[in-house]
Amino acid sequence: MMTHDQFSLIPHEPRLEMEIIQQEKEELEALLDSKNSENLDRKSFKQQQREINKAIEKLDEKLASLLTQSKDKGTFYFEEMGIDFLTVDESQQFKNLAFSTGFRDVKGLGKPSGNKKTMNLLMATRHIQSKRGADKGVMFASGTPISNSLSELYLLFKYLTPTYLAEAGLKTFDQWANTFAEITSVFEDYMGKYRSNTRIVSVKNAPELLSHYRSFTDVKNRLNLTLDKPSLKAELVSLQPNNLQQWVIQQLNVYVERKGQSDVGLPGLKWGEDAKGAFGLLAMMYARKLSLDPRLIDPAWGKIPGGKIDAVVNNVVDIYRDSHEVKGTQLIFSDIGTPKNPEPKMRLYDFFLENFD
Repeated sequence: MMTHDQFSLIPHEPRLEMEIIQQEKEELEALLDSKNSENLDRKSFKQQQREINKAIEKLDEKLASLLTQSKDKGTFYFEEMGIDFLTVDESQQFKNLAFSTGFRDVKGLGKPSGNKKTMNLLMATRHIQSKRGADKGVMFASGTPISNSLSELYLLFKYLTPTYLAEAGLKTFDQWANTFAEITSVFEDYMGKYRSNTRIVSVKNAPELLSHYRSFTDVKNRLNLTLDKPSLKAELVSLQPNNLQQWVIQQLNVYVERKGQSDVGLPGLKWGEDAKGAFGLLAMMYARKLSLDPRLIDPAWGKIPGGKIDAVVNNVVDIYRDSHEVKGTQLIFSDIGTPKNPEPKMRLYDFFLENFD
């Protein structure tokens, strides 16, 4: 038993890594061939051709470096350790496995480039499957196997059922997505404006997809588990933005329209080269802080009377009074405004305490 980080430090035989890289290269070459047969305009084809060729060149460089790699004295490869079964808890931490795709500007595909940690797990998985002579010997455990995108489902298949994908002719993500995913453009609200985004919006051929998913998964949820748990009472509290927040939202819209390449007069908002390729995420995080409490951005903006902090505090006080006799316990969760920041004025916790004084 070991942590994910410890497991990622175990090296693999260069031979195995070369095999997997060669497979990725073949997938990219097949993807390039498929682009030749598509009715793409010349500009789009040339752009995608350059991107795919660049990815193939990087794989060739990896292969060349592996050919000259020598084994350090005293090093044991994973393949030499006699491991014949692998259980991965919290397997969603390895969801960013690399995959080849020709889809462009499709939201929610994750990170096709992958990372070293996921490649390391894929090599361990392939070694064990090779020893078993089948898609066996590896078990993933997760409460959130699919959290953000349908591409994560494909990557589960890629990890755990490579034989099925090969036999079904679904070795690449594009082949899988064309069979099971509905990709279309939808209008979405983005900081008060509607914009068209291309996304995977639904599943097609669902019976076949679910049939295979169920063939290698054991799903436990509230429908088949008897657990003693309290009932949930959910309440959504909607508040109107004040004049400052409305002005900042207008400036953020200008910032997004200019793709973050000009200063719109908002404190702490990166622009120019610092925002290149990340302006959308920067604007979203800025808006979330603004919505919760503008002081998270700039203490000089001051508290919003009747804002979210006041609404939460009033609710906490009401519940405290109602449950005082039974010593009721409350938890307040927030995923922003809780940094390890040396400036106490920027901490959400202090804003709450001000209201309780």
